[in-house]
Amino acid sequence: VQVISFFMLAYPQLWEKPRKMEEYREQTFDEERALYGKTGVKLLNCRFDGPADGESALKESRDIEVQDCFFNLRYPFWHDESVQIKNSALTELCRAALWYSTDIHIADTKLHGIKALRECANVTVENCDVISPEFGWSVKNIDFGELHHHWHTALLLLQGAESHQLSHGGYRFGL
Repeated sequence: VQVISFFMLAYPQLWEKPRKMEEYREQTFDEERALYGKTGVKLLNCRFDGPADGESALKESRDIEVQDCFFNLRYPFWHDESVQIKNSALTELCRAALWYSTDIHIADTKLHGIKALRECANVTVENCDVISPEFGWSVKNIDFGELHHHWHTALLLLQGAESHQLSHGGYRFGL
């Protein structure tokens, strides 16, 4: 009985029922911390933009799936876990988009804000267009699929990087 209790406390994910994702479709969010602290969020064709000019939309959230979304506000993904972003746009006004987060997969996405990725871990970036000065500072375990970037200062203090196809201004190279 004590052994079973230990495992239930040590590994609660083994005993919990899978959660259904809370889905948001074609909605616009502009308020401060619009979806703060959420677990299990699926965003489809949503916009983070508007007159309230809020920031930190998904701060301290986990299990986030984003597809076909538009981000035009600051700091959307800070201190998050398990983030998937696909076919989305993070504009030049979406500064410091992903900081202090883990287990991130970004595909077919525009990352155009300054400092788009910093102090994160276990990151995959594939087939993305990156226009982001100071991109990727202090990131641990990053895998670049195909990536086209326009940065001047990037990837400082990078640990555990792998690249399959990285290009800059018409030149291709591997890490």
